[in-house]
Amino acid sequence: MMRKNIFITYIVLIIICIVISGLIPLKITRSNYLNMIEERLSNDALMIRDHILDTYDEDELDSFAKNFRSEFNVRVTIVDDKGRVMADSDADIKNLPNHSQRPEIKKALQGELGKAIRHSSTFNADMMYVALPLHDRAGAIRLAMSIDYINKYIYRQSRGVSLALVLALLIALSQANVFSRKVTKPIYDITGLAEQMADGNFEGRMETDTKGEIQVLASSFNLMADQLDAYIQKLNDSNIKMQAVLTSITDGIIAIDENKSIILINQAAQDMFKITDHVEGRHIDCIIDDIDNALDDCLYRGIETSKELIIQDFYKKIYNINISPIDQSDGHTGALILIQDITDLRRLEQMRTDFIANVSHELKTPVTSIKGFVETLQHIDIEDRETVKKFLQIIDVEADRLSRFTDDILSLSELESKDRRPTIESIDIVEVIGEVVLIMHTQSAKKNIDIHFEYSNPAIWMEGNRDDIKRMIINLMDNAIKYTPEGGQVYVSVESMYDSVSIRIRDTGIGIPKEHIPRIFERFYRVDKSRSRKMGGTGLGLAIVKHTISSMNGTINLRSEEGIGTEFFISLPKYLSSKL
Repeated sequence: MMRKNIFITYIVLIIICIVISGLIPLKITRSNYLNMIEERLSNDALMIRDHILDTYDEDELDSFAKNFRSEFNVRVTIVDDKGRVMADSDADIKNLPNHSQRPEIKKALQGELGKAIRHSSTFNADMMYVALPLHDRAGAIRLAMSIDYINKYIYRQSRGVSLALVLALLIALSQANVFSRKVTKPIYDITGLAEQMADGNFEGRMETDTKGEIQVLASSFNLMADQLDAYIQKLNDSNIKMQAVLTSITDGIIAIDENKSIILINQAAQDMFKITDHVEGRHIDCIIDDIDNALDDCLYRGIETSKELIIQDFYKKIYNINISPIDQSDGHTGALILIQDITDLRRLEQMRTDFIANVSHELKTPVTSIKGFVETLQHIDIEDRETVKKFLQIIDVEADRLSRFTDDILSLSELESKDRRPTIESIDIVEVIGEVVLIMHTQSAKKNIDIHFEYSNPAIWMEGNRDDIKRMIINLMDNAIKYTPEGGQVYVSVESMYDSVSIRIRDTGIGIPKEHIPRIFERFYRVDKSRSRKMGGTGLGLAIVKHTISSMNGTINLRSEEGIGTEFFISLPKYLSSKL
């Protein structure tokens, strides 16, 4: 566009100069010729008028006019004061109309010099007319001369000027193209390099073989490009480092300006609040609300504040929000919001509290019972052998209960330990389950419960810790027998899959209500607390099973209906050595 404008401007100026230098001289030449003719006609008119006035004879006026025509080579016309033609050197006066309205005649009849240039229908040519009043006689004398030869001369000159104009214009077009290209090329070069810089490419530099202002501009631009390249590189390095730090930080970070608009947010914060679109420039309340008072204290009073934020989504989330003021170099202020997800911390604190409360509660009952019976034994007659035996049996039961509880606590603690490295060996899961069936036979026989054991292969080999797997099966079968009425059935099956082992344990017991199923694997959780304690349960058996299976990268699910029974589905990988 710039080149086009320069080109057009250059051509317009050249055309104006050529037109002025070509047409003005022609106009001056024509004007000079016309002035010469006018002066000549004026002098001839004076001479003829004086001659007519000296020898005025109205009858001889026409012959005078014709004589003057041949002598001065001009048309001579004489009119009276009414404009009636009295004599004419070139026409029959009878055929000529009244001339009173002719502008030059009109002036002359008013006593002034009249002049006019117009086309004559009589001669079919452009004529110059000059008229003078006949002072001593009423009327006017008019001389006329053709100026066609002047027009023809000017026309010939105009053709020459036009040819020169065309030639000059062609030359001007060529020069204008060269000039505009030369002037705009550095500008286009700078524009192209600027666009490359806008796209992040700072390698281009401007080259020119001209001197003067363009050379200074090129040098300045190249210097600017070098400095900008170094600055952007430094800025990119800093930005990469900052992004690396922000990405590595697991806490959420949000920076806002004095208007509470977001200027920076890291990925952790976006993940915390499930942000998927661009939020920079938007108000902070599009992410976090209910912190206006804390932000006001920080932004306007410079006070570092913190608060807890609870968000109830699909899961309850608890965040600790710390807000610190930021003083910017330009005098403006802002705030840095640090967001820590303390949901797991609060959950662990609650679990610890619940664990201590549950352990205390579970220990208190048997210890109280043992202590009470011991105190009773200390004060009764030692010869009452039956009473002593009964009390000692109760103490023994409570001691067993304490022992089982302690064993379960230790087992669960061991499974949860990150430093635990169980011994992995190749075991025959059919053999292990068979051993458990034999162990549980005595317990099931007391309630007349049949245990049915089925397997797809006589030997199914897998990798794992034998003691862990055995304890897991014992816990599940123990629960199945405990919560199955007398005369019920317990079914155990194991099947070899492609890369896993599938174990199913089903009973025909009392079942589990649906509302309790989601929490059945929690430690110390009991569906029926009084019944569970009565049966000797610690509330840790299914928690131990869950942790055992998780430590082996397996899965466990269950299906249960009240009054019909419960079935557990376990899937364990066959190969664990590389994963544990």
